[in-house]
Amino acid sequence: RLFDQPSMQTQTPEPISTHQSMITQIVPYQSDHSNLVKISSADLFGQVVIWNLAGR
Repeated sequence: RLFDQPSMQTQTPEPISTHQSMITQIVPYQSDHSNLVKISSADLFGQVVIWNLAGR
């Protein structure tokens, strides 16, 4: 019987991205004269991440 079987534990893989869901917006955040220094990105859950582009 299905209910008599022990439950199976599943491992959730660690995310390989900073965002936990689809990125919905990327906008300039900071510039130094004509160079873009930082951008911000937002995902479906509302998480905002600031990305430093300096030195790349």
